Amino acid sequence: MVGWRLIRWDVLERRDYQVNAAREILEHGENTLVVMPTGLGKTAVGVLVIAGVLEESGGQALMLAPTVPLVEQHARFIERVMRGVSVLELTGRVKPDERETLWKKADVVVATPHVVRNDVIEGRVDPSRFTVTVFDEAHRAVGGYPYVYVARELDGLIVGLTASPGSDVERVQEVVRNLGIERIIVKTEDDPDVKPYLGRVDVEWVDVELPDWFEEAREGLQRAYKRRLETLKDMGFLDRTSRVWTGKLLSLREELRELKARRRERADFYSRALGVVAEALRLAKGREILETQGVGPFLRYFERLREKRGGMALKRVLGDPDFQRAVKVAKRAANEGKPDHPKLPRVLELVEEAETGLVFTQYTDTAKLLRRFLESEGVSTSLLLGKQHMSEREQLEAINRVRTGEARVLISTSVGEEGLDLPACDRVVLYEPVPSEIRTVQRIGRTARDGASGTAYVLVSRGRFSTLDEIYFYVSRARERKMLRVVRKVQERLRSRGGEGRPSRGGRRVVRRKGRGRTRGSVSLREFIRSSGGRGEREEEEERVPPHVPTILVDSREMNTKVVEHLRRRPVRLERDNLEVADYVIGERVGVERKSERDFAESLKDGRLMDQARELAREFERPVLIVEGNPRREVEPESVDGALAALAVDFGLTVLQSSGPGETAELLYRMARRVARDERPAQPRRRRSVDDLRVEMLSCIPGVGPELARRLLERFGSVGEVVTADVSELKRVEGIGERRAREIRKFLWGREGGGG
Repeated sequence: MVGWRLIRWDVLERRDYQVNAAREILEHGENTLVVMPTGLGKTAVGVLVIAGVLEESGGQALMLAPTVPLVEQHARFIERVMRGVSVLELTGRVKPDERETLWKKADVVVATPHVVRNDVIEGRVDPSRFTVTVFDEAHRAVGGYPYVYVARELDGLIVGLTASPGSDVERVQEVVRNLGIERIIVKTEDDPDVKPYLGRVDVEWVDVELPDWFEEAREGLQRAYKRRLETLKDMGFLDRTSRVWTGKLLSLREELRELKARRRERADFYSRALGVVAEALRLAKGREILETQGVGPFLRYFERLREKRGGMALKRVLGDPDFQRAVKVAKRAANEGKPDHPKLPRVLELVEEAETGLVFTQYTDTAKLLRRFLESEGVSTSLLLGKQHMSEREQLEAINRVRTGEARVLISTSVGEEGLDLPACDRVVLYEPVPSEIRTVQRIGRTARDGASGTAYVLVSRGRFSTLDEIYFYVSRARERKMLRVVRKVQERLRSRGGEGRPSRGGRRVVRRKGRGRTRGSVSLREFIRSSGGRGEREEEEERVPPHVPTILVDSREMNTKVVEHLRRRPVRLERDNLEVADYVIGERVGVERKSERDFAESLKDGRLMDQARELAREFERPVLIVEGNPRREVEPESVDGALAALAVDFGLTVLQSSGPGETAELLYRMARRVARDERPAQPRRRRSVDDLRVEMLSCIPGVGPELARRLLERFGSVGEVVTADVSELKRVEGIGERRAREIRKFLWGREGGGG
């Protein structure tokens, strides 16, 4: 029975649903995902689990949070509610060399995932030291986010915390798989142990009817947009022109780029289609800004388009009669002093009577517009923007202005959605619906915290034809309902399978013994390869483990890349070095330069590519270039083909194509294995000195070998003095007679008596 002697119950309110969730995790000892609405105190559950593990098993605890303000917030919370433990914050602000020492000085470390990933890769911290790790905002554990890599390296108990893991089964399963989740705990407002603590949140959808002048402007944009869709349909790239949103156009753009790169005989046709897609995307963006944000932001968007240096696609948009008509209507409305958007007066009505209010909007421009409008009406406000516009200190100051009563309304972009300890608000206004169940739940969850009651208002523009607000409204509502069903479905699957189990780095399921921490799996190298590579037995037999684990030297600038993350899952030794030439060195002979498609294109344009190829060929017997992706999407295919031909013929480079970091890592691993068969030490070729290069230069003279070249340099001191020496002076060098001296002069000058 956990006593939680480390918890200060006089500081932390003892809530049944938090205690019950933490106790279930500790008793079963399984990696657990906790899904709990924003405002119910997910962090407290994580801290209770940390306290329980440290109390019973000791070791060190780790809590991960995606942003620096969240790291600071969690660290302060842990210091307040736990006794007898040292707490440390580790973010990118702390220098890497200092972090190596600091890791060992705390019972609980709160850090950003990027810092943990980098320090694990660099060997500054051993992930096996953590007996428990808590992942805040666990729904981020998808794709290439650092949570995925860090979780894979851990051996202790894992707890994920989220208010909204997603409404897609595949996404939730990806989170479960990446964190090695074996159990899911879901708490909702309907649970008996939650109800006593849950404030009453009323959600009201507020219709905002668009006036006639507003409708006239958006109808012009819609007509211009629809014509582009009809053109794409006529060209055979769309099967309909209704319900075609931005996501579809973005996918079509990528498809067209691939077709253009593969089928060069129709490149002009695909280029025309890409131009039409570009026009449609700009018009769609303009309509979205006008409908959801208002006249001012739309006119600023128009001015930005006018200032851009664009091709024919941009000129066609700016010259479109319907687009020009929409701009003209918007300018007239602005000159007549009409509000930027009919939503603005409604926001004022909703927050005027609130004790404290919170207004969410997607766009920075709109957040600033809202602040100006509310301040002009006598409402004190504070503005919270993302780190591109505000430092972390400024963000915390903005929050504190509302907490201390200096401001009554906090206006926030999406930075306020995840985890930040915002002041309790009795009224939340969503300036627009968002087509994301995660963001909607997180925004609404900012009211009725700590048992208080409140209301959340969602503003929805309504017009003569469907607005984007209406579309997002229905999408958001549907996804919210689906989210809970999806989580329950995945939860049932885990129960029926008895937990999927989390493979350790050795491939065995890691089982936590009650009160004893977790035991690490111990497996052979061969088992490691089988679990990591996912290959069949037949292929494994063909790929015998090399007698020595191969070594790859990695340039320090490459250590934090996805390639290195993938390499660490292979039986290969990685050594960091500051390489002057190449990104990776394998043995004495192989030097590998890696380039993404964008880097390849940019280095081709500015001339770096050929310079790097020349250096690579000069330094290594086997120079290799790995190109990730398709650079033909960035520059003309003819330019790419010409560059690849020059690299192969002029410099002797082996050029390999890779689909991404995973495939690049596999190629490097295969090369390292082949080199290891020769049992050569994995060291780069020694960079030649200036004297070596001078000897090599003089050795190019017929009849002059390296030894004679050295004697010439000893005698004359420099290559220049050798070149200007006459026959009589050359004859004074041992090994050079009259005939050889005259041949050297003739070779250097084209005639025996040249040079003076």
